[in-house]
Amino acid sequence: MDITELFVAAVIPSVFILLLIIKKDRFEKEPFRLLLATFILGALSIIPAVLIELYLSNFLAEPEEPLSDIIGLVLHYLIVVAIVEESCKFLATLPAYRSKEFNEPMDGIVYAVAASLGFATIENIIYVLSGGWLVALLRASLSVPGHAFFGATMGHYLGRSKFVYRWRMITFALIIPIFLHTIYNLIISIELGLISLALAIIFIIFLYHRVKRQIGTAQEISPFKKKKESFCIYCGSNIFPNWRYCPKCGKIIE
Repeated sequence: MDITELFVAAVIPSVFILLLIIKKDRFEKEPFRLLLATFILGALSIIPAVLIELYLSNFLAEPEEPLSDIIGLVLHYLIVVAIVEESCKFLATLPAYRSKEFNEPMDGIVYAVAASLGFATIENIIYVLSGGWLVALLRASLSVPGHAFFGATMGHYLGRSKFVYRWRMITFALIIPIFLHTIYNLIISIELGLISLALAIIFIIFLYHRVKRQIGTAQEISPFKKKKESFCIYCGSNIFPNWRYCPKCGKIIE
C-alpha cells in the first residue's frame, strides 16, 4: 500500500470542498494569506482538542456497547468530542473574524469552513493512513463534508453576528454546530451496520441542503451585491429592499 497515495487521498477531499466554498464567495474574495492562516490554525487546533479529549475520556469514556448505555454515549460525544472540537475550530476562526477582511456574511462561512477543514485534514490523515482505502472513501463521503458543514453553520451565525444580535448569533455559532456534530457522531457509532451508514448519508444530505440555503442567504444580503438601495425607517441608514434587519441599528424591518 502506497502511503503517499493514501496521504493525497486524505488531503484532497478537504481541498476540494474548500475550493468549492471559496468559489461561492462571489462578491468580495478573501485574501489567500488569511485563508491559509485560518486553515493552518484549524489544523493546529487538533492538538489541544486531542489532549482535552484524552483527559475528559478518563471521566466520560465511550461505552464499549453503545446501545446498552445511550446516556453515556450521548454525554461522551457531546462533552468529550463535539464541544471540544467545535470550540477549538471556533477559536481558530476568531483571528479572521476580528480582521478587517471579514466584512460580509459570506466571510463567516468561508473562514469557518477553512478552519474546520484544516482540522478535518489532519484528522483524516491520521485515520486514512491507519485504516486504508475504505476508510478514505467513507470519510471523504461523510466525515470531511460533515466537518465542512458544521463549519459552514458556525460561519453562517458568525457572519450574521457582524450585522445584528451579536452575542446571540455568536452563541448560536457554537451551540448549533455542537448539536449537529453530536447527532452525526451518535449516528455513526450506534453500530447498526448499513442502517447507520444510510442514516449518516441522509444526515449529510440534510446538512448539505441546509448549508446551501445559508450560503444563498449570505450572498443575498452581501453589502457588495449591487442592488437598489432604500433606507431604514428607524435610523435612516442605507439598506437593501429585501433585508430583514438593519446592519447599523439591528432593528427588524417590517
